[in-house]
Amino acid sequence: MLVTDQPNEQRFPILGPRHLRASIPWAIIAPHERQAQRNHGGQSLRRLAERGGLSWTEAHAVLTDQPFPWGQRIDEEAARRRVLALCGEGSDEV
Repeated sequence: MLVTDQPNEQRFPILGPRHLRASIPWAIIAPHERQAQRNHGGQSLRRLAERGGLSWTEAHAVLTDQPFPWGQRIDEEAARRRVLALCGEGSDEV
């Protein structure tokens, strides 16, 4: 489930419209901390979460240990589906 109201599981926030509060399991993104720091000026996942999280495209780059393709147009919906697949969560959820 993407809603952040998960009392027993720590979640990492995903940026998007305020009425669509999305997140992914922290345990899924945690092993990719170094890539997050490389992609986001040395900021830790904790700091990125404090600042609101990552977009779906940024999260996809981190989860696949790839540099973020700054300046390139990326399909946010396709990135959302890929991230949810990597997390083992249904891509039809919002």
